[in-house]
Amino acid sequence: MFNRASFTLALLALLALGSCKKPPPKVHYTISGIISDPYQPGGLAGATTTLSVQEIEGGVWSSGYRTIGSATSPESGNYSFTFEKTNAVQYRIEVRKDAYFGQEVFIRSDALNPNETFVSHHHLHSKAWLKTDLRNISPVDSLDELRYQQLSGVNNCSGCCNSSVVIYTGQTTDTSATCLLFGGRYTTFQYFVTKAGNINSVIDSVFCTPFDTTTHTIRY
Repeated sequence: MFNRASFTLALLALLALGSCKKPPPKVHYTISGIISDPYQPGGLAGATTTLSVQEIEGGVWSSGYRTIGSATSPESGNYSFTFEKTNAVQYRIEVRKDAYFGQEVFIRSDALNPNETFVSHHHLHSKAWLKTDLRNISPVDSLDELRYQQLSGVNNCSGCCNSSVVIYTGQTTDTSATCLLFGGRYTTFQYFVTKAGNINSVIDSVFCTPFDTTTHTIRY
């Protein structure tokens, strides 16, 4: 005989079991690395690393980035972020430190694996200033010319020494220019001097002390 009460109890038991079903476990990623100065040993302390994410919202890529976390590096230069997986397009790592050139790195979401730590090391270059002092000390005529070019400058940077050729003409050239570049290394430059139809070329280099202004002088 059909037992309505037994059936009802069985149905309620099944519903209870269904309602107790655990949600799927959350997936987490880890990104870590070391921040350093390429011309100094060890890690770089005091650098701020910020991790942010660009997500898909309502089926559309978001126009901006949401900050996941930020940390300041210790003496070792290490940093690490562990975070929950979302509907992400890509991640952005920004590294900043006073008197250093900053750095941005973008990581596609499909490059991350929850079973592996994604390693991203960052080299920050110290800032240095180069003052170039130019003077025509043996003028010939108004056709005197100096063509100057940095061969190891920093392009796409406001106020930086770039690789553009700068031309100075005339008998009375006496000027100086200061620009920004990487410190802790030699920077190479070349120049061509034209006088009375003769052209002389020079290639030279100068060491740029980090966080300071280095002056080099050209007399022609």
